Formats: sequence, C-alpha cells, structure tokens
Amino acid sequence: MTTELPPSNDAASLPPVLAEIADIIGITAALKLAAECGGTYIYISAKPKPDNRAAQVIGADAMRALARHFRAGILEMPIATHAQLHRRNETIRAGAQQGLSQSQLARRHRMTARHVRRICADSAVDDRQIDLFDND
Repeated sequence: MTTELPPSNDAASLPPVLAEIADIIGITAALKLAAECGGTYIYISAKPKPDNRAAQVIGADAMRALARHFRAGILEMPIATHAQLHRRNETIRAGAQQGLSQSQLARRHRMTARHVRRICADSAVDDRQIDLFDND
C-alpha cells in the first residue's frame, strides 16, 4: 500500500538528475519513478513498449518527454530517499492539521503511532521559546 503524495514544488532536496527529470515530467512523477525504479537502470525510449517498467510507472507521454530531453538510451535512476521522507513527513503533518488521529496516520503510512508523534513534534514551534535572532 503506497500513499499518494500531495503535489509539491520543492525540488531542492532532489539529486541533480532527479531534479532535471522533475523539470521535465513534474516532481510527483519524478518521485514516483524514483520510488519504483531508483537505484536501477531504466531504458528511455521515444516509443516505449508496454513492458517498459519506467513507462508503466510514469506513462508513455512522460517517457517520450524524457526521450526528447535525454535522448533514447539507458539512464541510472537515482534514489531520492531524503526527498521522499521529507514529502511523507509533510503529508503526515498536513493530515494531523486536518484532524486525522495518530493511529489513522500510522496505519496510512505503515508506521507506529509513536513515529507519527515524533514527526509531528519535529515541526512544532514552542511559543514560549524566544527567537535568538529576533530583530524587534
């Protein structure tokens, strides 16, 4: 069970090749491709066959767009673990803000409720803490 990630324009944490791919086919498709094919070689084809794994993941139109940019051939797909974790954590925090329980989020993302709590706590700002660099 994979969780659909919300659209995001944050390509800053992507490896350079994946950022280039994201510019061509969009960040959501690029991350989906990295999740399914990362760490392997993919064959980029202007005329993808039905059994082409990358084309199955992103679709024939996106594959043709990659072929126009990179030319047909073999491309080593980077792994985007950091970017995927960042987006997953954003999704969890957004779900918590929308009122989903820690248990619901844990089941949805296949992790413990304790880990969900830690992810949500990492983004919490303590209003009692003064800003060290407050310019007021």
